[in-house]
Amino acid sequence: FPKVVEAFAPGTVDAAQRDLAELTLGPGSARITRVVPAESRLDVGILLSKKEPVAAVARTAFGADATVRGGGSVRVSHGGTYFLRMIDGTWKIVGYDVDGSIESVDPQAGPTPTGSAG
Repeated sequence: FPKVVEAFAPGTVDAAQRDLAELTLGPGSARITRVVPAESRLDVGILLSKKEPVAAVARTAFGADATVRGGGSVRVSHGGTYFLRMIDGTWKIVGYDVDGSIESVDPQAGPTPTGSAG
């Protein structure tokens, strides 16, 4: 999902490209045929200055069940905090802290939790 970096400010695009696996389903996504979201949450706080939005903080928690090509399923979980600023009339991510995990999508290996923080 390389297009996700379009949501990032110019100063954070390189870091987002490096962390693409943590920001998305990662390389295992090629074997996933379907993702069914479970209970998820998005909380957004906006900082105002003279009634104008200046910055925002978005906190996310996402859970899903995914179907793997060839049979089986895996559990996906992802959480993060994203810091946004209005840049040229568009909200862009200027910083983030994410933590995601996806069970192994290798049917030979069986489900093994994996994850990393970015």
